[in-house]
Amino acid sequence: MLGQIVVIGVVLVVGAIILILLLVPRTRSVEKELDRPARRPPAKRRTLAGDASTMSLADRMRALKTDRATGCLRVVSGDQSCYLYFLFGHVFHAECGSLEGEAALQTALGWPRVTSVFDKEATLPTKETFTDEPNLPPG
Repeated sequence: MLGQIVVIGVVLVVGAIILILLLVPRTRSVEKELDRPARRPPAKRRTLAGDASTMSLADRMRALKTDRATGCLRVVSGDQSCYLYFLFGHVFHAECGSLEGEAALQTALGWPRVTSVFDKEATLPTKETFTDEPNLPPG
């Protein structure tokens, strides 16, 4: 009788081990993870356009901050252009002719009519001319 109890105990332990091995997800190797196909195709290059008749430059910048956008906002007025670079919704660099940083941004904010295009896949510069939030007019 004691022998039967031992056999039943061994069978239960072996069964439990097999059950655990079947139910616990197996760890994958890094190589297998890297070989997996992408879950969705890469995003197409997208730009968002807007103009002063529908949204001011300051409002556009606020919207990009809310969207946590990363890319370059090209602002054009006549033959002048300004480039505002965003990283996760924060402006970190601005260029307008020979001006950079706050001076470049304030120049673009002073233009009466602007057209803007946001490029999500623009190459971002390494230069950082803003360490704090830029001064935007109330809106």
